Amino acid sequence: MTLELLQAVARTQSIPRGAEQVQLAIAAASKRISELEVRLGLRLFVRRPRGMESTAACRSLLKHVSNIRTALQALDREAFEISQGVAGILRIAVCGETAIEGLPQHLAEFLQKHPRIKIQVARHGSEAVADSLIRGDADLGIFLAPTVDARIQTWPYAQGRWELLFPRSHPLSGNRRITVKELLEFNLVGVRREPLSGHLNGAAASLGLPLHSPLDATSDDAIAALVGANAGVGLVTDAWAARLAIGHGLERAPLDEPWAHYELVLGVARAEPISMAARALLEALRASASSALPRRQSS
Repeated sequence: MTLELLQAVARTQSIPRGAEQVQLAIAAASKRISELEVRLGLRLFVRRPRGMESTAACRSLLKHVSNIRTALQALDREAFEISQGVAGILRIAVCGETAIEGLPQHLAEFLQKHPRIKIQVARHGSEAVADSLIRGDADLGIFLAPTVDARIQTWPYAQGRWELLFPRSHPLSGNRRITVKELLEFNLVGVRREPLSGHLNGAAASLGLPLHSPLDATSDDAIAALVGANAGVGLVTDAWAARLAIGHGLERAPLDEPWAHYELVLGVARAEPISMAARALLEALRASASSALPRRQSS
């Protein structure tokens, strides 16, 4: 109330009009302003013939009032959530370039523990996921690292790698250490997804070899179907490679390149405090990730 009164008096240049806007008695409003000046050791207003003029100290203080009110509102919201139990609607933005193995199970387990929470999941490209967090369109994001943006805080979530699918009669059959140089000898399917596309094009350029992709797809099932029809060698994530190979009668093998490994991260925007429900989900996913992520050996 005092912060609202301060804003109202500065805006109207009048204690009576400011007190009226916040529905406070004039005497009580004047007392609050005086007590605030004593507490801060600052003079906030100067009486002029035409009304109350805010001082430089008052104008400086008003710049921080909106941030203070936002923090107080977040505190009130959390206090309510604590009294009612964790509840609310969570918006999660998930990158569509890779399959995120384990996420559906993690979300299902979380919802069992928090039945008053509803989760909305949207799939975007990794860059679009980061943009959604910054705009405030998503409470939590899962996207490919690295995304360097001071406005987003991230934590490791999952690791994976790109694998190859090819027919059992293919020349690559039986080869378990396939390099990009060998791969570029064939038509490729599934190469439009980032960051895979950038790595493949960069490798092709450095080797002076063309990248052949006359027929492409972004759906893992469609990629496997095209590979089964001898349209080329497919590139999919390891989370899907095994089941697609079995389902379509294909062989699979890892791509033997350092950049074939990728990392998924959890992210939230730094600008606004996240809700208690979002924090609970973030902690649950981080706990799941810490138990599943392998420890990387230093090279």
